Amino acid sequence: MADPTTYLNATIAISTTTQNSTLLEAGFAGLSYTPIGKVGNIGQYGYDTNMVNYPVLGELLNLKAKGATDGGNFTIECAEDLADAGQIAFEAAAAPSVRDSYAFKVTLANGAIHYLRGPCAGPVYPGGGNEDFIRKTFTVGVNQILKTAASS
Repeated sequence: MADPTTYLNATIAISTTTQNSTLLEAGFAGLSYTPIGKVGNIGQYGYDTNMVNYPVLGELLNLKAKGATDGGNFTIECAEDLADAGQIAFEAAAAPSVRDSYAFKVTLANGAIHYLRGPCAGPVYPGGGNEDFIRKTFTVGVNQILKTAASS
């Protein structure tokens, strides 16, 4: 069994073109991406499925079933770099007037690659004090099932 790994040396990149249709793993892998520099934190991503229930008279427990599933939103926090091509592309994709979706490639230190797709928003500047870096946070609304692959 391999030791657990951290996000150290993980990278994230944004597709160079809009991706407004569902992609299979091969479709994600065949895209061109621009790495996003100075990323300090990749927020949580995954599914949030509602559990619906129905109380039945005479039953001790409610009936339960899965309801709708939300792909969620995840955030990407960067130390601001005005010359970084990935941050520039992310800002363009996140502009309020842009309604398109983009693909994202998260490459992890354990060799896994996570592919996600969705519209972008931001950036939000969290502010700070004397010893805080100037940071910006983007949000991606995930609108398709996460695809996982092994790096080649």
